Amino acid sequence: MSALVKQIIPKKTREEIYTFLIENSYESDKSSTDAVYLGYLCAKGDIYNARDFVNSLENKKEVLNIKHILLYSGTVLHIAMFWNSGDIGRQFFHLLWSNGAEFVIDYYNQFPFEQLDYDLMWLTPIEYINCGERDNSEFFEFYQEIKTNFYLNRGIG
Repeated sequence: MSALVKQIIPKKTREEIYTFLIENSYESDKSSTDAVYLGYLCAKGDIYNARDFVNSLENKKEVLNIKHILLYSGTVLHIAMFWNSGDIGRQFFHLLWSNGAEFVIDYYNQFPFEQLDYDLMWLTPIEYINCGERDNSEFFEFYQEIKTNFYLNRGIG
């Protein structure tokens, strides 16, 4: 289901996202804009452009760990894991984790691998167009894998 929903998300440039942030009085400094843009790339499932963008960042760890209201006061890792599962989810996780992403709690008091507790709607990034209800079963196995291999077994939790 997530693959279909990602196709609905309209294409945006970093500049368009920056303009949106300014026009709507959201946090729009360089690092915040970079974080929201990277979150958008993650939601789209655009691993190639996300990888290139992360590699271009001078302040990777800062951008990856910024909590922004458009990331539901979570980080890019929350968005990557909310929108992606399976192979593409693993690719996003490893890209972000290997570049300094950390497990933090979002506005809903959840780590990225805990986003299963309630019925969630697919809302496109930026515009918040409702694309239907998210099927949490698509993410359960992936979340368990990340929780076990990168959270519990590393003495973090």
